[in-house]
Amino acid sequence: MAAITGLLDLDVLAIEPWRDPVVEALGHDPRSLYVETFWLPILGPSTTLLLRRLATCLEASPSRCAINVLETSKALGLGERMGRNAPFMRTVARMIDFEMARPAGPGALGVRTRIPPLARRHLARLPVALREEHDLVERITPPSCNGPGPSCNGPGPSSDDPSSNNPGFADAPVNISAAPSIIEMRQRARQLGLSLAELGEDIDAIERQLIRWRFHPALARECATWALDQHSSRRVGVLPLA
Repeated sequence: MAAITGLLDLDVLAIEPWRDPVVEALGHDPRSLYVETFWLPILGPSTTLLLRRLATCLEASPSRCAINVLETSKALGLGERMGRNAPFMRTVARMIDFEMARPAGPGALGVRTRIPPLARRHLARLPVALREEHDLVERITPPSCNGPGPSCNGPGPSSDDPSSNNPGFADAPVNISAAPSIIEMRQRARQLGLSLAELGEDIDAIERQLIRWRFHPALARECATWALDQHSSRRVGVLPLA
């Protein structure tokens, strides 16, 4: 808590970007699904929400912005109490402890505009399901991209793929310009897999097609299974009552 000494009893807190070329090249937007999914269990909800709010502040004013301490505290549900042991200042101290922010002179706080990938010591604190999810992200994310997939251009049907001419896929969101998160990739693969299931494809055909569209094989199999389960449930749901 000593790090916040110069930030106490302020009505307005100045926010500056913490420039770190390495983290900015490899990191994630504080408002991204990666941060919400994997960092939130480590940082806690109030710290994650404050990082998101400060990212928006710096996006509007990249060199320096300012927040009203009391109003921000109330907006985050941290109450009106101020001082060293107030919830808001404990949240700021937590940001500093986890190296998401650092003091930047009298009345100022330097804040990361990109959040680094989880370190091994943080991964150990995640629930098993989230560790497995993160492992999948790491395995299918190339070094030069912030999202999964074999290239930064993401999945899309090849020009010589006969199914790319199928009218059932005319509006399929398979060509993306920015690398998505694993959660977005899963949603995309599930939508496409369900469309294939509704066209009568079996699980192996769905899996092969998703792999052709450059989804990771593990994700393709998972989403093919999910798609068939959903399709079966829908078919059962529309059966007439006896």
